[in-house]
Amino acid sequence: MDKNELANYRLVTISKVLERLALNKLRPQMLESPLYSELQSAYRKGHSTEMALLHMLNGVYAAVDSKRAALLVALDISAAFDTICHSLLLSRLETDYGVHSTVLSWL
Repeated sequence: MDKNELANYRLVTISKVLERLALNKLRPQMLESPLYSELQSAYRKGHSTEMALLHMLNGVYAAVDSKRAALLVALDISAAFDTICHSLLLSRLETDYGVHSTVLSWL
């Protein structure tokens, strides 16, 4: 491993540690917000994409079993964060979730 690879490895490791620290500080604040959906799966212990899929399928099966119509719309929003207005996001974090001062400027 040369110097550049080692420096890159250290940078990735440090950024992963910082990401984990930030998540641990922000998670409780986000979970306490009334705007945070109970069905939100990302970044929550005990919630996974598999659980979200099972919940959705249960709703579809229940509708079909009771002879109601069921409609499923699937959207790929994997790049949605890339298109968001970041000043609007920061404003919402401050007003809706109470993220302030140093944490807000860091984000």
